[in-house]
Amino acid sequence: MKTRQSMKLGRSLSPIALSVLVWTIGALMCSGVPVSAAMSAQTATGSQATRVDSSILINVSGVVVAPDGTRITVSGSATVKCSAVPDISGALTSVVLTFDFSNVTATTGSGTNQVTYDTKGFRCIKIRPLKVSDVIAIVCPYSPSGGAASQAKTLLVTATLDFNVTTGQLVSGTITVGNNTFSSTV
Repeated sequence: MKTRQSMKLGRSLSPIALSVLVWTIGALMCSGVPVSAAMSAQTATGSQATRVDSSILINVSGVVVAPDGTRITVSGSATVKCSAVPDISGALTSVVLTFDFSNVTATTGSGTNQVTYDTKGFRCIKIRPLKVSDVIAIVCPYSPSGGAASQAKTLLVTATLDFNVTTGQLVSGTITVGNNTFSSTV
């Protein structure tokens, strides 16, 4: 009787043990694929592919007319940080861009009627393919300084960025807000 119970118990554990074994082997095999591909890329190019970081500061100043006719004076600077990221073969194919508009302000009116706006530290992250030049539209909020973010209005910002596709570095850029273009070159 004990023998039959032991055999039944052994049979019921077998599928579980088999599942764990298959899962473990599969996990080990899958985790080895990127490593071996990365090693092949390293051997083929002679060096290990790494992320390439760069950044530029673009000065921003000018006047934009809001849809209601209000003149908005925009000033400050936007920082654009770029990380060129290699794919599994080691080629730089994508960029992660971080736009920091926290140093951009705007004003309307004059004298006692002047209102100052800021972007409340607005940052935006975009992931894009690496190419010689890229045009990116960003909606940037701004609201009265010291006011609630719920009072925010938006500016349509267009960034045109130029890259060295060989090194993956961001080399220059311009920002257009409304009808005004602001640029920076490294």
